[in-house]
Amino acid sequence: MDTIPGSLIAMYEEILTQSSDAVNARKVLHIIVAATRPYSLKDINVALNIDEKVKSYDQSNLEPVKESAIQRLCGPLLKVLHSHVYMSHQTAKKFLIKRLDADVTEEGVWKHLLDARKLNCVLA
Repeated sequence: MDTIPGSLIAMYEEILTQSSDAVNARKVLHIIVAATRPYSLKDINVALNIDEKVKSYDQSNLEPVKESAIQRLCGPLLKVLHSHVYMSHQTAKKFLIKRLDADVTEEGVWKHLLDARKLNCVLA
């Protein structure tokens, strides 16, 4: 499947527009899309609590992130199985990644949110 049907694009936009926290939703989506392995809820929790000013975290002080929090952030675009977070479908990943040849004038807040050339930067 080379293109995503317009109705699916509209559905993904609507799902992510209803996110409880767009900033953290973007962060989680970026991490999961760029990941080469499944990340645990604990990994996601640490990622959501790290910023440029903090050099390390005592993970015992973090409130555990729950599956319901992932659902509030990203809806059904992500799924949690055995405490690990996955993309729910390949079309969701394609929706989020801006191809190198993508038209920059395409509409949508979430579509092509992630630049394919910069995906690994968030994991560094």
